[in-house]
Amino acid sequence: MLVAAAVLALLTRSCGHPNEPDAAAKYARHQVQQVLSLPDTATFRDERNGCGEVSYLSDSGVKVTRRRFIVLDSGHVLLRTADAPVEFALIWKSRCKS
Repeated sequence: MLVAAAVLALLTRSCGHPNEPDAAAKYARHQVQQVLSLPDTATFRDERNGCGEVSYLSDSGVKVTRRRFIVLDSGHVLLRTADAPVEFALIWKSRCKS
């Protein structure tokens, strides 16, 4: 029993928690939260390569769900909006697809 607990502890420490974001994902989350008016309401999913989806409350209290984002190498954040859907789609396709 003691051996099994020790092995489990080592595996958990070396692998990390599967739902815990890595350093790159933490940086991307931080950058995205900086552009939101209510950053504490942000929830993230499908994160990879500085891209992903974020759901959050807007400053008017409206729930925005699964808005795609891209964090550029410069740290600037692009959120998919109706203003430039074609341009965003091109960047998403070239940068975010694995």
